[in-house]
Amino acid sequence: MSNGYFIPGTVHNRYYGFYSLLILTGADITFQANLTGVHMDTVDLLDESLITLSLKATDKYQAIEELLDLLVKAGKVKDRELALKDLIEREQYLSTGLENGLAVPHAKTDAVDTVLLAFGLSRQGIEFESVDGKPAHFIFLVLSPRETSGPHIRILAQITRMFKDPDVPQQMMNAKSPSDIIEIIRSHQ
Repeated sequence: MSNGYFIPGTVHNRYYGFYSLLILTGADITFQANLTGVHMDTVDLLDESLITLSLKATDKYQAIEELLDLLVKAGKVKDRELALKDLIEREQYLSTGLENGLAVPHAKTDAVDTVLLAFGLSRQGIEFESVDGKPAHFIFLVLSPRETSGPHIRILAQITRMFKDPDVPQQMMNAKSPSDIIEIIRSHQ
């Protein structure tokens, strides 16, 4: 990493486990090895069909399925069952609930050819075993090809960094349309 940040963690069964997920929120991470000539921002991965402002899910696994189905419906996932298996396996290893109402379920899988992102808003909140013990309202689902590391972690870092701004949760809660969510994300890239 070129900026001198060190993120302590482990790799277990191809999953990255960070001792403090919150460290990602303070880091402006740049990856040299796998990102030569590649620039990818969170907003570039979203379109209105991949955003729901009314998640129906009542638990984190239903939320994961509901967001995965947005990607499947858009024709972006080659194998729904494999993607779901990888997402659930990753979630069972270490919860992806962070703080400030944010959860970022993610997995690396052979079910996709490129980094994918979907977003769901749960106004009632969903128990995600979050770091701060509060329900998740803002859920970003990230899928990446198994062999990619840099872009996957870069997107995770961009999402968590965006939530350092204390106004973001309220702005997202007030969103009236998927395009509002896209504009909020764009303004924080």
